[in-house]
Amino acid sequence: MKICLFSDIHGNLYALEKFLIKSRELGIDFYVFCGDIFGYYYDQDTIISKLKGMEHLSAIKGNHDQYFLNASMSQAEEKCLIDKFGYSYKDITIKISNENKEFVKNLSEQIELNFFGKRIGIFHGSPMDPLNGRVYPDTEISESDGYLKYDYVILGHTHYRMVRHIGSTTVINPGSLGQPRDKHGFSFAVLTIPEGEIEYHEIEWDRNLLVKDIEINDPGSQKLINILFRNEESP
Repeated sequence: MKICLFSDIHGNLYALEKFLIKSRELGIDFYVFCGDIFGYYYDQDTIISKLKGMEHLSAIKGNHDQYFLNASMSQAEEKCLIDKFGYSYKDITIKISNENKEFVKNLSEQIELNFFGKRIGIFHGSPMDPLNGRVYPDTEISESDGYLKYDYVILGHTHYRMVRHIGSTTVINPGSLGQPRDKHGFSFAVLTIPEGEIEYHEIEWDRNLLVKDIEINDPGSQKLINILFRNEESP
């Protein structure tokens, strides 16, 4: 059984569309999304609609998805998000359809799946802090941190690819589909069970399309551009 793991889209519709094409070519049986539809870039409403249209998908909430929900209740919160993350949060609650707002509102902070007797825990951050925990490839993990009751723990949030072993538990981060930060490209992972094989796949897309969006929506924000070209020269 092939389980596709992907995370941290952050409004990047261009990357999501390429991912959907490539993942279909791989004969995926089940999809797992580890959170963060929102933040940084601009096409969240369409992205939510595409996620809703995917068959055999389990999805959880990320910290930016919770930020969106917070902003829907507070203009002051929206302003703070714009100041910190850019204009993707400007009037964000107006840009999202009511049906898609409900989809985000109903996302869980964590999910447990079971396939072929393998127990899989899915968190955006970590088992101890599902929304905001940060587990990097070199983060110290204690056996008492909630990992050992699972065969696999799937994480997002850091935008860093990772495969680690805590006792008999395998911890996987697929990297970021929309905004990688580890110089390994726009990626997702495929976990095959019960064999336990893990493969990473990268997608290619025209980043200049998103650069143009940034220049329109966040003029002067070189940081948002630089992250797209972290291991290359920016235009």
